[in-house]
Amino acid sequence: MDEHWETIRSQEVHKNPWYRLVQDDIIMPSGQIGKYTYISRNVGVIIAAINESNEMYIVGQYRYPIHKFSWELPMGTMEADDSDVLGSAKRELLEEVGVEAENWDKIGTFFYDNSISSQNAHIYIATKLKETGANPSYTEFLSMKKVSLDEFENMIARNEITDAPSVAAYYRLKQYLSKKSVQLDS
Repeated sequence: MDEHWETIRSQEVHKNPWYRLVQDDIIMPSGQIGKYTYISRNVGVIIAAINESNEMYIVGQYRYPIHKFSWELPMGTMEADDSDVLGSAKRELLEEVGVEAENWDKIGTFFYDNSISSQNAHIYIATKLKETGANPSYTEFLSMKKVSLDEFENMIARNEITDAPSVAAYYRLKQYLSKKSVQLDS
């Protein structure tokens, strides 16, 4: 259903290096005038890096907004002036995990929370890996470990992985791998 929302005016309410808070004056499909406030962020990347032992690299860090430690897939955002999504994925994997990959496949795209944010994220699977040493940014205090795909799913089931982008990316990865297996077997 194509409902038309018209933007009358757009105003940046707050800006920092990670996001912009935008408030728009709008006309809703009903004709009513209102305001819509949302977060505008650069395009994101999420990487499922799988080694030759079928282990996936995950990173853990304390997430201040929820006041908890969180295990996640490596991820980040593109630089503001960058248009190379794959290049951003390569940079994030190297920065957070210290791994370079020979093979990259884009396996999907999704929106983080399309009711309050305009950010979308591209999901990549990276294989044929080479460890080189991590170099996280000054705001990242990361732990890293390798887990099997089954263990990742068990961590989701045990509520040890609750990061929505990581969970969504994992299930997109499972779909991708099941289709690739069928194609390889035929």
